[in-house]
Amino acid sequence: KGSVIQRIKKHSAFVNAIDISPNNQFIATASCDKTVNIWYFNNVKKEYNLYNTLDQHKDTVWSVDFSRYNHQVLTCSADTTVLIININNEQIKEFKHVLMS
Repeated sequence: KGSVIQRIKKHSAFVNAIDISPNNQFIATASCDKTVNIWYFNNVKKEYNLYNTLDQHKDTVWSVDFSRYNHQVLTCSADTTVLIININNEQIKEFKHVLMS
């Protein structure tokens, strides 16, 4: 049976998705509060701390996935956009009017 190592809290609504970067240094959480939080592993404290909040969506963020390069995420939102954003909150690419069924 697993045990809780750390609870990370920041979102003001439900978390819909989570992904871990390929290098295991970052965690991304997507939420109904329209944001994606990026968490980094602090080697000194041996815990995850908030690195940045990505706030470019206008509605619930349904999913988040890290790229294989660790510093970009692909997000999908109820605002009908799919975004590629780096973890410093700089938009790389936007795909508009993406409808999911």
